[in-house]
Amino acid sequence: PVVSYTNAQASTHQNEISAFGELKPKWDVTVKAQVSGPITSIDPLFESGSLVTSNSVLMHINDSPYLSGKCSAEVVLAEAKLQLLQAKKKTKLAQQDWHRSGINTLPSDLTLFKPQLIIAKKVLNSAKQQLLVAENNLSYTHIKTPFTGIITERMVGLGQQVVEGEPLLRMIDHLNLRLAVSFSEIQWQNLSLNKINTQAKVYSSTGEVVATATIVRGGHLLNSETRQYPLFMELNAIDNISAVSGQFVQVRIPGKLLNKHFKLPESALTRD
Repeated sequence: PVVSYTNAQASTHQNEISAFGELKPKWDVTVKAQVSGPITSIDPLFESGSLVTSNSVLMHINDSPYLSGKCSAEVVLAEAKLQLLQAKKKTKLAQQDWHRSGINTLPSDLTLFKPQLIIAKKVLNSAKQQLLVAENNLSYTHIKTPFTGIITERMVGLGQQVVEGEPLLRMIDHLNLRLAVSFSEIQWQNLSLNKINTQAKVYSSTGEVVATATIVRGGHLLNSETRQYPLFMELNAIDNISAVSGQFVQVRIPGKLLNKHFKLPESALTRD
């Protein structure tokens, strides 16, 4: 039979370990309503498959009750400020009266109305927190996206009455992707000792480089079912060329430096 031959010399080579996995988003969340009320408007972008940026307003919930709550909280805060001013003034006058009386002993806290002053300060702090809660509830009537991503499902419609805690939409992260791969005992031993923060190229099914991934954790346990070591990687958003969530990819991780080894073509390996 006709055969081919390769001139090979022993030298130092960089080992490389490859594995396959599915790209998944770092965040896959269901956005829920934090206030109750009818939906008054919906943005045209609020559809499944739409790419939306962070803090984009997708819909509005009727905010009339929450505007009223904010106004009431502002009135309570103004009254609390007035009460604190009155309490301070009362304490100051009591101190002046005590000094004019010529009494040599120290006045008690009740004489100087200090307990009333402390209560007035606490009432003011409580009023500030109530206003903050009212402002937050008002802001919750504008449903915003928590990050830049893709809407995978819209669960409500225009005019629908929603309650607190009701799911509104589901979206996945578009920029930050993760990859989980597993290695056998032999593959794991051939990886570099310092695996964390090691970067590796990510290839598509056609063999094209689509992104660069960084090892963030893994190797501290052995899967009891597969008897393999899991390794978790994150794709660098800046170096992400065309990788998308759900894509099946191959990752090639640099391994140990091999001294006095021969490098042969992969086609030389047969089942025998």
